[in-house]
Amino acid sequence: MPSNIHNKLVALGVEALADALMELASRCETGQIFIDRLLLSNDQASNYFSNAIKKLGAENYFISWRESEAFTAELEQLLGDIKSKVGNPQSGIELTCQFFEIDKAILERSDDSSGSIGAVFSSNASDLFSFYASQCPEKDWILEKVINILRNDQYNVRDALLNHAKDFLDTDHLQQLADHFSEKARNESDDYEQRVAWSYIQTLARQLNNPKLFEQARLATTDKHDTTNSYLDIAKAYLKSGKPEVALSWIEKISPDDVTTSYDKHNLLIEIHGKLGNPKEQEKAAWTLFRWYRDKENLEKLLNIVGKDKKARIIADETAIILKVQAFNASNLKFLCENGRFQEAEEYILDREDQLNGENHYFLEPIANTMEKQGFHLPAVIIYRQLLESVLERRNSKYYHHGIRYLKKLDKITNKISDWKNRTPHQDYFHKIYAEHKRKTAFWSKYR
Repeated sequence: MPSNIHNKLVALGVEALADALMELASRCETGQIFIDRLLLSNDQASNYFSNAIKKLGAENYFISWRESEAFTAELEQLLGDIKSKVGNPQSGIELTCQFFEIDKAILERSDDSSGSIGAVFSSNASDLFSFYASQCPEKDWILEKVINILRNDQYNVRDALLNHAKDFLDTDHLQQLADHFSEKARNESDDYEQRVAWSYIQTLARQLNNPKLFEQARLATTDKHDTTNSYLDIAKAYLKSGKPEVALSWIEKISPDDVTTSYDKHNLLIEIHGKLGNPKEQEKAAWTLFRWYRDKENLEKLLNIVGKDKKARIIADETAIILKVQAFNASNLKFLCENGRFQEAEEYILDREDQLNGENHYFLEPIANTMEKQGFHLPAVIIYRQLLESVLERRNSKYYHHGIRYLKKLDKITNKISDWKNRTPHQDYFHKIYAEHKRKTAFWSKYR
């Protein structure tokens, strides 16, 4: 709220504000709830919020998608009020546990297509539990509470609580929690419940910095036909624990033909070889990563290894390589623009015009804007045309405002081009587009 409004309210005086709040409470239930919570004493707070949670769990009216945003705000406000009014950590934990227990009742009567209601449990409630549990010295009691919360997580909105475990449990209690789920995983007959237990162990193993435990849990949930991501995760766990040589051994298990995780693998190899003191292997990994995806970040990683003084030479050499490859590559075009190679970027666009796809507007529009600002108007026109045609061919009026913007860009910069290099001049192009799409009256009426 702007400070001037705050100052004006203060100037009204206590009695006027009290009257206004009473009037607000008489007009809407939300106003009454606000006042009730405002006036709560510490002794009343726990019982009041416990009843509020019970009421939420007992209600049976359906929350439609349109109502979900307001309902999410209501749940967030409830948890926020608990945090501000309930000072006793154990009372706060009890209330948060009670809130978790109504997740099924809430989610089964809600259209949570947006995921916002579920996020109140997985994010806000988890944060609130962590807030209180970090202040509570009764760690054995907290451990039991966590186990009970996770015992019946039908909607997978409670497990995020484990992400905070190291914030409120010491190492011994974290290990006890991991041991509990390890026993459950070994003895569980239900395959799904077993996988859930192993996933909990993975979360706890990361926080315990126990790569061997993580390895065991990760492999227990690994499909034999999809091992690459598991090997990468295990390598990361060993690297984090200060065992780069073991991390490397897991990376080496990944098939060199598997390109699905090439980016993550080579990033990890750069770090591993740096720890092992293998400069040649580290440089090799950095070059592979850079050649796979040329951008500022990967160039910087490479220069940190080979030396900043080689930047100009690398950019020049890579520019030559990029221009020799006829297939269009979005990251290569971006690389040329990021490094001031606009003449080469123009050549790249003109030579690969037929490969541009206007559907890729998130990438192409910034490139067009950059080329226009740098005075390279013909490649900008080529891109804007692709973007415009994509909008018109989509036949969806909600995107027309984008197409109108592109067409007006074309109108603006067309007179700045003296050499069209055998491309259709703007006036002829306009007539062609109009003839093909003249029945899209909604577009043309807005354009004019």
